Amino acid sequence: MTYMRKTKIQLFNAISMLKCQPVIGITNFFILLFLFQFFACNSQDKTFSKNEMECTIQTCITAFKTHYVYPDLVLEMEKKVNIKFKSGEYDTIPNLYEFTKQIKKDFRSVSNDRHIWIDIIENLPVKNSDVSDEEKINELRKSNFGFTEFELLPGNVAYLRFDGFVDVKYGKDTAAEYMKKLSTSDAIIFDLRHNHGGNGNMVRFISSYFFEDKVQLNSLYFREADSLATAWTDPNIPETKLIRQKLYILTSNNTTSAAESFANLMKNYNRATIVGEHTRGAGHWVETYKFPELGIFLEIPVARPINPITQKGWEGTGIIPDIEISEDKAFDKAFTLAIKEM
Repeated sequence: MTYMRKTKIQLFNAISMLKCQPVIGITNFFILLFLFQFFACNSQDKTFSKNEMECTIQTCITAFKTHYVYPDLVLEMEKKVNIKFKSGEYDTIPNLYEFTKQIKKDFRSVSNDRHIWIDIIENLPVKNSDVSDEEKINELRKSNFGFTEFELLPGNVAYLRFDGFVDVKYGKDTAAEYMKKLSTSDAIIFDLRHNHGGNGNMVRFISSYFFEDKVQLNSLYFREADSLATAWTDPNIPETKLIRQKLYILTSNNTTSAAESFANLMKNYNRATIVGEHTRGAGHWVETYKFPELGIFLEIPVARPINPITQKGWEGTGIIPDIEISEDKAFDKAFTLAIKEM
């Protein structure tokens, strides 16, 4: 049992004892306040034992051996953290939170995989399944479902800044509306410099506007099942397609995950010119595994994308632009190219 778990149980017992009193009173109130402050401080500052540290390491290694998309790399990851553990390099780490940060860093140093995540259970993000559709829609509406800015520029060049690929279930109508706006233009600048990714089904939906015929977009290889899931263009999108327009995609080092998927497939099909910076290099499909008894959760890449043209993914390597230029100059460069080529 971890220290944090012990303290929570002790705190619960203390509160239960106070609840048994007919009237809490001002004295008991201050005792309760002290207990909250005491355990809150100690859960952050208490050094956890060597045994707990070793158990955390072994739990992480076992989970990665079972699920990680590159099993051979897990052996190297295991070797690195075990050497550091046995040599005492972790001994000065003050608490579980700092320890998870360090072993995440050590795992990534071997794998170069930005999707690996290890953290304390208190930082576990709220899952979509825990939120109602109405709440999701209300929250997504605040960001206009990822569509941040649209402008029709001189020369009939359309500019669209797009900051997230939301689930088609929620963002399809908004996406279709913006694709229709783009259809009157002669060239399109698609700004993904601030796009951190999102849902692959929106990548498929938007990509389908730029191809006349059925095209294979990507494949995902799932290691545990040893299976390949293939994505093709959507035949059921609205009639207005974007076949004739020249497409320019702006990227930066912040362009991540699903945004990289879109840029990658458009580049490799010679459907777009990528202008900007080398992208982040985060391409894996991730699952979350919780270990509340240890106070941690893991996000483990369980599948990797395979582009049908290159037969490769972009994890750790990112997407190299056709025209490499700083992100602050990318728009001007793309706009100049669009005018010149028209």
